[in-house]
Amino acid sequence: MKLLILLDSSLIVAYSNQADENHAKAKQVVEDVAKERYGTPVITDYVFDEVVTVIKASGKTHAL
Repeated sequence: MKLLILLDSSLIVAYSNQADENHAKAKQVVEDVAKERYGTPVITDYVFDEVVTVIKASGKTHAL
């Protein structure tokens, strides 16, 4: 059975925002996820929608 890891919006938002207080932690987690250390990464459409909403609300639409 192949392991999957569900990525949450807080991880994605922190990773995409260098000013976020959790950016360094998120960067390390993303690097580990890229190596499939925790399994194959997946997101839901709800997570995607939340990430887009948070980034648009921040005014940093260039990150999209």
